[in-house]
Amino acid sequence: MLTLMFITFIYSTVLRNRDLKILKATAQRWMINGHGGTSYKIVFAPKKANKKVNVDAVWIHNKPYKVVVDEVGTSEELELQNVMAINLSESQTALAKDEAPLPEEVPSQKGDAIIVYTIGKKKRYHIIPELTQLPFMMAN
Repeated sequence: MLTLMFITFIYSTVLRNRDLKILKATAQRWMINGHGGTSYKIVFAPKKANKKVNVDAVWIHNKPYKVVVDEVGTSEELELQNVMAINLSESQTALAKDEAPLPEEVPSQKGDAIIVYTIGKKKRYHIIPELTQLPFMMAN
């Protein structure tokens, strides 16, 4: 039993999240003129600078989001290249008719964010176990 727990731990920490380095993953509730929602921001970089990452979708709280990836550039203090950012809003939730639901082998729980991406010809995913909650933002 202890061996099984050890193998599960190694898989969940090393193998599953092997391609991306998450620099920031935040969620912020907001309200402007009586309309509100939640905004999400995920900043990441490939662990290997020569790898090209294509983000296919992001799942947050088991809801799919279509993404637009912004190139941030480099992070000199972390010595990372190809830093990218994803900005999402709760109002952008959309599941295409032909898009499959999140695969069952992806261990998702409430609060998780999952980045579905492609490197080369391989489709992979990266699980973010917890989004940092920013303070509530209100404007008139």
